[in-house]
Amino acid sequence: TKRISVDCVMPKENARGFIKILAIPSAKVWIDGKYRGKTPLKKVALKPGEHQVRFVNLTSKVLHKAILKITSGQNPPFIVNQWKE
Repeated sequence: TKRISVDCVMPKENARGFIKILAIPSAKVWIDGKYRGKTPLKKVALKPGEHQVRFVNLTSKVLHKAILKITSGQNPPFIVNQWKE
């Protein structure tokens, strides 16, 4: 028989990921159905995992939807700069 040792790390229940959210031009932002404000959002704290994001362009009122994949700690900025009518 062979002996195998495995180290498992459970994610902390209160772990958070942080992300900066930008839109050009500026937009209103909802994350998982909750209004978060207007861009730029400098430091948004979210649980690790996938989150539904909706942007409404302040100029043209065009809607953009996206899915954010958040990991624990600092995440790269999310930028919306292409709007489809």
